[in-house]
Amino acid sequence: MLDLTKIKFDASPNFSTRGAHKPELIIMHCPVGTLQGTVSTFKNPSSRVSAHYVVDRDGSILQMVKLDQAAWHAMNYPNLIGIGIEHVDRYDYSGRLMGGCMVDPNWFTEAQMQASANLVYALMKQFNIPVEKVMGHNDPWLRQFHNTHQDPGPYWNWYQYRLRLEKCKQADVPEAQQTSNDTAEKTSNSTEELVNIKRKAGRPPRNK
Repeated sequence: MLDLTKIKFDASPNFSTRGAHKPELIIMHCPVGTLQGTVSTFKNPSSRVSAHYVVDRDGSILQMVKLDQAAWHAMNYPNLIGIGIEHVDRYDYSGRLMGGCMVDPNWFTEAQMQASANLVYALMKQFNIPVEKVMGHNDPWLRQFHNTHQDPGPYWNWYQYRLRLEKCKQADVPEAQQTSNDTAEKTSNSTEELVNIKRKAGRPPRNK
């Protein structure tokens, strides 16, 4: 599982206190920008926007707001209970800057999506956040707080993304539990082999 303490930190000045609130949901964003442009915007006090994390197209992750602070990514109450994750969606292609998540079906990469899933799973586990509380900036629930954004856009595949989260969960089985499962499987296989040997020898297996 991803170690959240090992992620590079580059502080944004744009944050506020969570007060008595704790993270309860994770909001997925796209900035319609490059990594350099996104970081520059988040470090500019006059922009008054930020997110906790930025995931680049190469799979690298940058943290810009501490998790016990409220980043400014979703307006009002969602900022107090949310963790904001931006996914870089603009890049240079043959000298042309691509248009971002709303118009480019190829804006994301495999490395970026896997890094994002690893990050989100680690956050879900740390704060006990259910998968139902992992949402896009365009989620209808956020409309009541005057959010009108449409990212992460029409090409974000939630089904595939949740499959990634499930695989992260399966890979996070504790070593002791995995050893126990392996032992149980080997015992079952050994018993089945013994039964087959006795059948081949013409002797019915003894009932226990």
